[in-house]
Amino acid sequence: MWDQTAVGNDAAWGRSGPQRLATAGDIVWFYLGKLLWPHPLMTVYPSWKIDAGQPFAFVPLLLVVIAGMALWLSRRLVSARAGLLAFGCFLVALLPVSGVVEIGYFRLSFVADHLFYLASMAPLALAGAGVAFLHRSSLHVPMSLVGAGLLLVLGVASWQRTRAYQSQKTLWRDALDKDPHCWAAYDNLGRFAETGGQLDEAVREFQTALRLQPDDREAQMGLAKAQAHRAAETQ
Repeated sequence: MWDQTAVGNDAAWGRSGPQRLATAGDIVWFYLGKLLWPHPLMTVYPSWKIDAGQPFAFVPLLLVVIAGMALWLSRRLVSARAGLLAFGCFLVALLPVSGVVEIGYFRLSFVADHLFYLASMAPLALAGAGVAFLHRSSLHVPMSLVGAGLLLVLGVASWQRTRAYQSQKTLWRDALDKDPHCWAAYDNLGRFAETGGQLDEAVREFQTALRLQPDDREAQMGLAKAQAHRAAETQ
């Protein structure tokens, strides 16, 4: 229900250039962190409040630059060259959703699991190469055990996560369990309630969405529609 069309011309929401750059640094480290520790996984991650007027807002972006420079200066080492290639590919693939260019989804959240699937291939390939190197070394048996244990843990975690995808309702209920302030979840639950004829519930869901996000046009229209249907039924 949420497209990813550009919204850079939306004067009511558009962000300044410094805000975009500050956001980009946070996004890079968020995704790298999720690769290292994919928990918790959320349907919609809470949006960040970034004040580009504060110098510390650009620290994450500065760390990205420093990491790239460190890998470049150490490029004589094979491991550093591999890291530089993986890091560079990661940044290039992430660029369209890094926050530098506005997309519609950013009105909801600056990050989403599905937005960095392509970019994640580079660091994952580097990690796989590292595991293969250790596998051929004297740590052959321990690495095999570590790999089997990791697959087991991730497999169980993935199986548990699939419960949220049983239906659209379970998906958005899961979103509210993780973040009670997710206005998009109330918006979508209102749609499902209105479609199912549960008009009182739909009105409550839309009203909650509007309390959290007063300029949510979808909730405004959904609320008006649900109230009109409810009024028609009482006549």
